[in-house]
Amino acid sequence: DPQVIFETLNARGVPLLPSDLIRNFVFLRATQQGENAEDLYSALWKDYDERPAEADAGKNERFWKQMDRQGRIKRTRLDLFMHHYVQYRSAQDLSIGHLFKAFRSWWESEAKRSVASELEELRRHSDVFAKVLVPDGDGRTALFAKRLQALDTSTVYPVLLLLLVGGKERVVADDLDGIVTDLESYLVRRMVCDLGTKNYNRFFLTALGKLANTRFDRYNLRAALVEQQGESVVWPDDARFK
Repeated sequence: DPQVIFETLNARGVPLLPSDLIRNFVFLRATQQGENAEDLYSALWKDYDERPAEADAGKNERFWKQMDRQGRIKRTRLDLFMHHYVQYRSAQDLSIGHLFKAFRSWWESEAKRSVASELEELRRHSDVFAKVLVPDGDGRTALFAKRLQALDTSTVYPVLLLLLVGGKERVVADDLDGIVTDLESYLVRRMVCDLGTKNYNRFFLTALGKLANTRFDRYNLRAALVEQQGESVVWPDDARFK
């Protein structure tokens, strides 16, 4: 029973994290489906356990085990990624405190998933997410990622996963920088106008749903941002911003 597992300690005396439960769940499914769990682990999951952290984090630190803050709480980077990934794939708002339950519910929403295919998709997204967490260079997306950290705003990450990975092939040529600029404008203008962030989770998931099956261009994203009414979601115009 997952709740019993969650309340116990693993062999190292450390409480199991949601990502630990997700790993156990996924590889149990692999075994049940006759897939080679050891090969899948080596090829597609081992990186989450062993990838070295960035140079200034310490010699023996692991990238995905590093603790990052999201709002008022601190979680491992892997738990944070899983949280945004499940929201992105399910298009549903969820509490990180119920991450494993939400993951299992999403997984079981389809009769039979291929563990290999799902782990490949997970890695494809997490490799990009790692670059958002630790941005490098001065490209427009890297700059936006750095500013998101300064703003302490992570609720836009599911949209970025669609923009940079899942829907990348549907992004209109040369529109990526403009889309990122508009997302940044929305967040910065609202911050300057002191309009709050309380409804961002739901708002960006709604936008995600509208963009999921359409051409991903700057016009469609702008339309999704501009049409919002009310203090909790409005994109301040020039007059209000000034």
